[in-house]
Amino acid sequence: MATQGLNSLRSSHKQGSTVSKEVRAGPGDAGKQDRAERLPERPGDRQKGQNAVRLLAILCAIGAAVWLILQFAAA
Repeated sequence: MATQGLNSLRSSHKQGSTVSKEVRAGPGDAGKQDRAERLPERPGDRQKGQNAVRLLAILCAIGAAVWLILQFAAA
């Protein structure tokens, strides 16, 4: 039925005008699971991530302290 509607639209329009095309998902687009699966983790991955976050927090604190010292020194 949708094809018939599109054909009638195409024939009623002048040549060269654009008609929206019906787009459908391909075979792999829909996915077969409702929830995503977690990827397997190696034992040290979580510890490395926590160490990286801790290091980032320390570096931000040091940067803020240096900025404050420079602000007080400039005044």
